[in-house]
Amino acid sequence: VKQLKRYYGDSVETQVSAVLEEYGLRGNLDVVLHLPQMRHGVEIKSSNDFWFSKVKREGPPMGYVWQATVYYKVLKLDKLSWLYYNKNTCELLEVEFKYKEDIWQAILDRAYDINKAAALNIAPKMLPECIPNGNKECEYCKVCLARCKQDADKCDTKEK
Repeated sequence: VKQLKRYYGDSVETQVSAVLEEYGLRGNLDVVLHLPQMRHGVEIKSSNDFWFSKVKREGPPMGYVWQATVYYKVLKLDKLSWLYYNKNTCELLEVEFKYKEDIWQAILDRAYDINKAAALNIAPKMLPECIPNGNKECEYCKVCLARCKQDADKCDTKEK
């Protein structure tokens, strides 16, 4: 970030707040470059060799794509990139984000479902990839599965 500020000066904004109040979505994008031709967002991620190699092969995990989609839409960006830093080798990798409307709609649908479930004091519907055995990439999946097994009447595991 210091090097970006040194190169771009006042065109660099850091920790830019993205809030979509009606859905309860909020986060902070690491950097927005206010360039003459565009607003370019940059999300900085650090990782070890394993995850760095995985991103090189497969691209960013879906959770990061969802996060970037929110930043892109809410902050009205023209471009967004992830900048990955490999903590083991100091290698850098830029991955360009590609906006997809269907992912944006899925985020809004999921936020709506979560807010509705919270208002009813029940667990939200599980994501299709979590059913029936869990999603190894989701850090909350074990919690969801355990709660659904314990309180089956309060958990909707059926797909829409």
